[in-house]
Formats: sequence, C-alpha cells, structure tokens
Amino acid sequence: MGWSYGWNSKEELVEYLTKSWGHGTCLAKSIRGKVLWSVWEFSPPKEEKTRYIRCDLLDKYDDSWGYKDMDESMGPYYYNCPLSYLDMAPVANEKWREGVRNYHEKHKSKRGKSAEVVLAFNSIDHTKQRVKITLERTSIHYGFVQEAAKYGRRTDIYILANNGRRYRVTPKFIGEISIVER
Repeated sequence: MGWSYGWNSKEELVEYLTKSWGHGTCLAKSIRGKVLWSVWEFSPPKEEKTRYIRCDLLDKYDDSWGYKDMDESMGPYYYNCPLSYLDMAPVANEKWREGVRNYHEKHKSKRGKSAEVVLAFNSIDHTKQRVKITLERTSIHYGFVQEAAKYGRRTDIYILANNGRRYRVTPKFIGEISIVER
C-alpha cells in the first residue's frame, strides 16, 4: 500500500497506468489535480466481466514521478471523481459514491456564483453603482468587483478588498452578492 516511483514524466506515468494489460482494459480516464481517475473492465476467460473505478494518486519526488493506487471499494478520501464514472461500474462503496455526489453538488453551486457576479457586474451603471461580494473562508470580509469576465470555461473576478488590495477571486470564496450605490 505504498508508493511506486520511477517514471520520468507525468505523461509517461499516466500512459503506464491506463495501458490495457492481459484481461484488463481502461474504459475511461480523467486527471483532476494530482488524482488520476479511471474505469477498468476486467474480463478473464470463462468468467464474468467486472468493472471498477480506480483512483491513482500522482506525485513527483525529486525528478521521478510515482503513484499510489486505490479503488472505490477502499473508500478513497478523494471525491472529485467524474460523475459519469459512477454509471460505468457497479457500486462497491455507496458511502463513497454519496461523497462524490455531494462534492459535485457543492461545486456546481459555487460555479453558478461566479456567473452571477459576471451578470451583475455587466448589468450595472458603473458611474452610480458597484457590485459588492462577501468572501467566505478568508480574513477579508468583502470586496467591490473591479473586473469580471468569462473566458471560455474560466471566469476571472477581480475585487478591491476592504483592506485596499486587489485580489483574483475563485468561485469557492464567493458568498453573498449585492449591488450597492457609490
């Protein structure tokens, strides 16, 4: 249950970890940060096919890449597995799957917050009004939006905080959104 190292690059390691072997086939793969999620189908001769969700933690130590492998039945403490993978394999750990669904529900609502900020910022008269947002989980209580724009899948929101500094805010820190008079 330890770590295995010895690959020169992350790409080389991912290729190794998702390469079909013997009776195992990788049906899907996704890298989320330093976690490689994959769905595997194992079909030995004269036996029933089985599928499972695999979680490989990726790490770089010195100049070598390595991994630690787990599967759903071990209940990994990582929940950013793609939701579509849950439909591709039978349930091995319902509690873990519930955690995955909760993770995605929580992050879906945060992504919507950044869209709300952009919408509010683009709809106001900037000479008379400004958008104020409260920030969660920070020592800064609120800030006024200076710039808000959507670039493809990424939303950039810059605020002038109550401490006088300018910050780029990610959706997870956005709390309440309001429009205030100047």
